[in-house]
Amino acid sequence: MASSKSPMDPHYLESRLRHLEAIHQALGDEIAALRMMLKEFGLSIFIGTIDPSPPYAATTKPEAAPEPKKKSVKAAAYEGPPSKEQFEEARRVVMDGYTPDRPGDGDRLLKTIVYRLLDGSSKGFKSADLPSARTVAMYLIEQAGLRSGPGFRDGKLRSLLKKFVPFDPIDSIRRLPR
Repeated sequence: MASSKSPMDPHYLESRLRHLEAIHQALGDEIAALRMMLKEFGLSIFIGTIDPSPPYAATTKPEAAPEPKKKSVKAAAYEGPPSKEQFEEARRVVMDGYTPDRPGDGDRLLKTIVYRLLDGSSKGFKSADLPSARTVAMYLIEQAGLRSGPGFRDGKLRSLLKKFVPFDPIDSIRRLPR
């Protein structure tokens, strides 16, 4: 049978905490009274003592205003839809090393590569071309008349791309060595 004075008993812990808080409050009151005497009588023996911390229940607000949060570089890259220049640069990065098998398949090849990069990202496979693939996907989605933004993760971009930017994916893609 466990004793009621056990250190693990919740009632004992609560009563012990209340007792220590009462001692803390009494010490704080005594220190405050001694500081008042210091001011009243000009005593100098208390110089160099430390201020007691406030009681456990009391909280103080910081005197300085919190600094405004800075926008991250990643969030700044997603502001607004990508421009035509950003799209062209991202398209060049994504298509580097790929050549379409048939003339006129360049757009289909681009969409297939972007879709595969976004799909790999959701499965945990990261690529250096992933930011460019996101830019291309957002541009194509915007061109389809939909909005994309910072809250759109790779899976959402992939599903919007598949649903609103119709294309027939290429099954076999060859990439030339870089």
